[in-house]
Amino acid sequence: MNEVERFKERKRRLNDLEKKNYDFNDIVIDDVKGIDVDHVFLANHQQSFEDRFIFEFTTEVSEKEISDFLTTMETKLNEERLNDLIHSCRNDVLSSIITPFGLGGFVSKFDKNGGNVTTLHNFKEGVTANEQDEKRYIEWEKSKENFDRTPYDKDIKINKNGEPVYNRNGEVQKTYFNSTKKKDIYKTLDEGTTINDGYTGKSLGTKQQNKIEKSNPIDLEHITSVKEIENDPKNHLYSKGDKESERLQDRVSLARDDKNLTITDSSINRSKGSKDLLIWANEKNKKDPQKTNAEYYGTDSELLKKEYEKSKKLLKKEQLSRQFKKQGTEVVKTSTIEGAKMGAQQALGAVLCEFFSALFDEIHDIFKSGFKNGFEDQTFFEILKNRISRINEKIANKWKDYLKAFAFGSISGFLSNIATVIINMFIRTGKRIVRIIREGFFSLLKAIKILCFPPDGFTFIQAAHEASKLIASGFVITGGILLEQHIDNLIKATPFLEPIADIITTILVGGITGLATTFIVFAIDKIDLFKVNANENQKKISELLGNEIEKFFEKGTSIILELA
Repeated sequence: MNEVERFKERKRRLNDLEKKNYDFNDIVIDDVKGIDVDHVFLANHQQSFEDRFIFEFTTEVSEKEISDFLTTMETKLNEERLNDLIHSCRNDVLSSIITPFGLGGFVSKFDKNGGNVTTLHNFKEGVTANEQDEKRYIEWEKSKENFDRTPYDKDIKINKNGEPVYNRNGEVQKTYFNSTKKKDIYKTLDEGTTINDGYTGKSLGTKQQNKIEKSNPIDLEHITSVKEIENDPKNHLYSKGDKESERLQDRVSLARDDKNLTITDSSINRSKGSKDLLIWANEKNKKDPQKTNAEYYGTDSELLKKEYEKSKKLLKKEQLSRQFKKQGTEVVKTSTIEGAKMGAQQALGAVLCEFFSALFDEIHDIFKSGFKNGFEDQTFFEILKNRISRINEKIANKWKDYLKAFAFGSISGFLSNIATVIINMFIRTGKRIVRIIREGFFSLLKAIKILCFPPDGFTFIQAAHEASKLIASGFVITGGILLEQHIDNLIKATPFLEPIADIITTILVGGITGLATTFIVFAIDKIDLFKVNANENQKKISELLGNEIEKFFEKGTSIILELA
């Protein structure tokens, strides 16, 4: 009942009293005629009436009374908050031991340095996520140390039936790609067509009577050299194929793409060799150091730039395509696995936390009220069975929470794996950092969730206050993970503790982290940056004050009714 309703109720009752008309005068006069009055009885009765009903009151309230009242109310609220803190402390310690440091410690044994997907940054450092990528790295290292261009220059000679051709010694005959490719290009040219140099624009020959009348020796030029392509780590990490031969053939196909080929004077081709085209063009010519290669050979800067950009655009496009196909598949696959692992970790953690919480409640009840409390007429085994059933019932009743924990954990694990991949594009992460990202991302995601989808009745400020606690808890867990290895090493240094070092570390670090989480959260409540608790206290004190006023008016109303 609010204040308006209380006021209306009191007015209604007073109106009821006013409607009653009491005329005592005639009754009293008629009744007391000829009767002796007992003045002592009347005096005693009046004193009793005055003792029972005190009509004198004041509306003035001293500052001390106000202060005492507020102190009492705040003490009551602090006691409630302390009880919540103790309960929260138990839950936080249990949760830390079981989930991030118990189950999370087990899951982290499968973590890899650099994460679950080999990024280019890590590949260059020799850090790979799987056996296939390790083979790719070995192939890349081998190509840098001992580059063999034979697969780029030669092909197996094939007859009309598509079968390999063998020589007298039984060896497979080879053909030169450049010669074969030039013949194929010449066949497509119309009679009388002039062949121009791709870099200078000068005429190199003309097609006449199905032959090329050359004015200069002609070469087929790889704009980006085959050595550049073979030594590029991207072309090893992202190359297609599960076998070494398949990956090599993929790089050969890339080098032989028409957009990486041009016709040029043989002297230019031999001078450029395996160098980058623009670097070669700006270098001093060996025969005439007073000129750059571009000046010496008379290259056209526009043609040179056009051919260079054509080749680089091709390589970039093909590399991105191969990267998207390879790493895109790997990211989805590994993120799904990580999501399932994190989901299972959170769901199982929630089940175990509920189990131990219910178990502690039963143990507390046994110590406080006795083993037979509530089961007085049953045998020992019947009581034990019923207590276990009560624990099972508490666990079963939370099945929706377990599903939510699995779903939220799965989303968190999926996204944290993607975040780990992105981070490893720039810096290599160790196993412990991978775990920190996973656990920290879970706390961050919970904070984002409560900000974007606050519980019913929560204001944005309240949601921000709760989110700050979640983020702080994430930092505490991160600190616990960093501390874990040091404590584990200290425990393992003691010979008789080494066999159970992992268990001790989990309980010790989990307990410390749980306690730290509780006190950090309590400190955030005390600091009250968003003034949430101050507003909540004011609201609760107003409610308590309202209840006291309600009791006062109820008492007053009962007196009025009794008098009536």
